[in-house]
Amino acid sequence: MSHAARYRLTPGLLQLLITCTSVSKMLKHPTTVEATSSFPTKATVHAADTGVPFPWDPKLRSIKQLTDRGEYKLALERLSKSTSDHESMNCRGVCLLRMREFSKAIGPLRLIALNASTFRVHDEVAKHIKLNFALALFFGGEAAGGLETLSQIDGTESDPSAMMMRQQARQWSSSMSWFRRLDWYLNRIAPKQGPIAPDEPVGRFVWDLDRTE
Repeated sequence: MSHAARYRLTPGLLQLLITCTSVSKMLKHPTTVEATSSFPTKATVHAADTGVPFPWDPKLRSIKQLTDRGEYKLALERLSKSTSDHESMNCRGVCLLRMREFSKAIGPLRLIALNASTFRVHDEVAKHIKLNFALALFFGGEAAGGLETLSQIDGTESDPSAMMMRQQARQWSSSMSWFRRLDWYLNRIAPKQGPIAPDEPVGRFVWDLDRTE
């Protein structure tokens, strides 16, 4: 038998040589393969749920430091009043909510949350801003408007702020006289004494939504 016949490459032998060569190259030049997952990360879930891109604007970090110390009045003085800056306007509203100035919080939140032509909340505005607006209305003397606003916001079934607001509404209505309660349910005419806000801080800043920061 000739040397050519003895070492003739068959298709199977050729495939074996290719495989061995590839393994040899991988051993000499190892590469790192990053594991991927089809599941969203925690930050991605937050963004999808709230409509807020993370991380939040660094210019608000000084405002966070002030609010962490309870210096809401000073934070208000330093915040932008531009309606194009939604999160700064939201901070203004939440500072007033935390100061229990609920009726004053309606103004800045209304400017960014409410569509003046349809009298409905903007779909594209972040959910936490719309919820803050509902809270300001509810505890700021416009209880019917607060509940109507809450009903326009999707995905609030398990939201802590929305659940608290519904619970306060039930307690408030149960404290009314029979006639007042009937007038409230049928005509949405609220008694002078509106719902009482809880002792806990009301409203959420953007950094309250991102616990990974």
